[in-house]
Amino acid sequence: VWEASQAVSIPVVGVGGIATVEDVLDFLVVGASAVQVGTLLFPRPDLAHSLVEELRRALAARGLRRCTDLRCDALPPLSSPEA
Repeated sequence: VWEASQAVSIPVVGVGGIATVEDVLDFLVVGASAVQVGTLLFPRPDLAHSLVEELRRALAARGLRRCTDLRCDALPPLSSPEA
C-alpha cells in the first residue's frame, strides 16, 4: 500500500486480510485512503459496522479525530529502481 500510494495520485484502497481494527489501522497508517472488507462479511455481516465503531474508539484513544491523521507522510519517498 505504501508503494502504491507513493506511485499514484489517486486514493489507494487497502484490500485483503482485514478482520480487526488493527488491520484497518495498519492499512491507513501506510497510506490507504480506505479499506475493503470482503469474505469475512459472509460469516460476520455486522463486521463493517463493528470495525467503524472500533475505529472511532481507536482514533479517540490516540487523540485523533480523522483517519487521515494516521497517515504516515513522514516516511521517506521510495527511490526509483534505477537509483
